[in-house]
Amino acid sequence: MPRLIGKTPAPVRLGSPGVWTLQQAADAERDVRWPGVWRNNLLAVVSGSAPYLQIYGKNTVYGDNNPAAQPAALSFVPTDVAWSTSGGYLAVVGGSSMAWYSHNAGVLTLLTNPATMPVGAVVSCAWSPDDKFLAVGHGTTPFVTIYERSGDTLTKLSNPSTLPTGAARQVAWSPSGEFLAVAHNTTPYLTVYQRSDTTFTKLTSTAASGGSAGGDGCAWSPDGATLVQIQRGGTSGWLNIYTLAGATLTKLTGFTLPAVANGRAAFSPTGAYLCVDLGTGNFRVYSASGTTFTVLGSPTPSGGAGAAWGRDGNFLNAGSNLYSISGSTFTLQTALSPAPGGGVAACSFL
Repeated sequence: MPRLIGKTPAPVRLGSPGVWTLQQAADAERDVRWPGVWRNNLLAVVSGSAPYLQIYGKNTVYGDNNPAAQPAALSFVPTDVAWSTSGGYLAVVGGSSMAWYSHNAGVLTLLTNPATMPVGAVVSCAWSPDDKFLAVGHGTTPFVTIYERSGDTLTKLSNPSTLPTGAARQVAWSPSGEFLAVAHNTTPYLTVYQRSDTTFTKLTSTAASGGSAGGDGCAWSPDGATLVQIQRGGTSGWLNIYTLAGATLTKLTGFTLPAVANGRAAFSPTGAYLCVDLGTGNFRVYSASGTTFTVLGSPTPSGGAGAAWGRDGNFLNAGSNLYSISGSTFTLQTALSPAPGGGVAACSFL
């Protein structure tokens, strides 16, 4: 049970009739959370046409667009979206810009952007597990920009002493928040940093192999023991597998993927599945056991981009495809309504 700070939050009625929750405690650092019905019940989707960002709420299944309020239309075309772990914040990036919001009981409030913005095409964002840091991957040096959050303010940290060698494609925090992985488009295609307070130190070489072009995506397993990285190829791509022990990454043998362009990866909350966005409007879902990955015959999502798992592990949204999951059975659900316009670019579950 969460520890209360100050007085007990007042109950408020939310989108679904008869459903009640507790409003979040209004402490300055937002360290106390009362997710209530909002945990496992909101899906943020960014797409290629206005309003670009839509928030879907769950009543009986995802797809009921019933949060308390929709945010105003973005002024840029987004490429990625990420809820913070607590659900208290949402970040959206794209073009040469970004936006971030505080979240309280289904209502998003637009916050002031940091004084120093990412440079070049902004493609990826990820919150550290403790909500304290936001990493943003972009196309111009320093290629990764890391912000520290204090209340509703983001402040850029000093750049790591060793930068990624090229434009970032995806950024991913380890579950402990100690490591930050950056997949990028030039050799060695993957850079991993170890964090000590606000200092980020590059680990020894993590040179990828198997593909013929840049690194596209990266993802940590929920136990933090495995890191996967997608490398682009000409006629086929490659998925590289690393194990982490202490601060040592060991590269294992990977396996081929269909042709990959801007592909990304996402583990399910239990680590039982890995969904790979092939970047061609198609996806592959693998069962995962340690460092063994086996492609599933079903589901085979197609259309859109970006993959995210519900935090309870009971849903997968892959592009424009929404599945409920029971055991090893994936069931395609009714399409999101209203449908995101211009094709789904990325998604994130709270």
